Amino acid sequence: MADKKEDETKTREKIGENDPNVPEKRENKTNPEAGPEEKTPTATDGGEKPETRPDPEKLTEIIINMAIESWRFGAAYERLLDKIDSGEQGRHLSQYRWFVKKMEEALAKVELNLVTVVGREYDPGMPATPINIDEFGPEDALFVEQMLEPIIVGKNGLVRAGSVVLRKATK
Repeated sequence: MADKKEDETKTREKIGENDPNVPEKRENKTNPEAGPEEKTPTATDGGEKPETRPDPEKLTEIIINMAIESWRFGAAYERLLDKIDSGEQGRHLSQYRWFVKKMEEALAKVELNLVTVVGREYDPGMPATPINIDEFGPEDALFVEQMLEPIIVGKNGLVRAGSVVLRKATK
């Protein structure tokens, strides 16, 4: 133990006693035989600022944005799967399904859910903005052909509306 104290003293002499990279030592009052404890620098003693907890609303917004981007990545990956050899598709499809499952589980922990409406009949009250609605007349029966952004629902209802591409119903 004496060797350890000598090493610490030599190290402090080499780099300087007041170097902020070397934690200050304080006496261990609960167990004097254990040696000195390291003191973590704080804002009050000139060290780094203590970490503060992020705003929950900001964290939720970050999670939502990450979920949307993950969903977009998944949609692109799904399109790529259609283009590869069927022999390799199985393994990649399994990885994709695992990714989707993990994303859904993580979102469920923060009480969020992604909703897609591809293939459903379009309803003007649907929480999704159609980007091509001006291409159709009011009498056209429309269906959702593609989701550009998913609908996000939380425990209290709609969190963020999605965006969709519509198509006319085939007769």
